[in-house]
Amino acid sequence: QPRRQAFAIVIERAKVRNEVNADLDPSLVFDTMSGIMLYAQIFQPQTEPWQVYVRRAIHLLIK
Repeated sequence: QPRRQAFAIVIERAKVRNEVNADLDPSLVFDTMSGIMLYAQIFQPQTEPWQVYVRRAIHLLIK
């Protein structure tokens, strides 16, 4: 829970700065990010490092 709460604070600050959409759900993004990261660790991307893959996926989420 502490990580989830800290992440929610980061998202709320980003909302204030208009860096992400005002209706972005921190819990949904946290869960989705966790799933993407787990998937990329288990099934390593073949064309790029997993960190790049995860960053691209997250960018799609918060765009």
